[in-house]
Amino acid sequence: MEAKHTKGPWQYELAPSGGFDIETGANDVGRYMVIASRSSHEGRIDEMHANARLIASAPEMYAQLQTFTWWAGKLAARESLSDALRRTAAAHHEIGKRLLAKATQ
Repeated sequence: MEAKHTKGPWQYELAPSGGFDIETGANDVGRYMVIASRSSHEGRIDEMHANARLIASAPEMYAQLQTFTWWAGKLAARESLSDALRRTAAAHHEIGKRLLAKATQ
């Protein structure tokens, strides 16, 4: 699965009004790129800022999910582990593959 998203890290800038911008770090010529921008939503500033933090962490979470999925697949194939542990690892491997596919469609 090839990731087509803008590479991380991403960062967020919060506006006191509740809005936010999600940006890339500076590229090789010192420019930033806005990934997402959201104006404020009256009365939901805390929720909006939490959303900004979650979105900004997406590239790191994606990379960790790739690693987790790979390891789950390796554990599922280990004959030295109990059947129960191998089934659990296989289930998590499938969940990881499904989520990675969903993120890269």
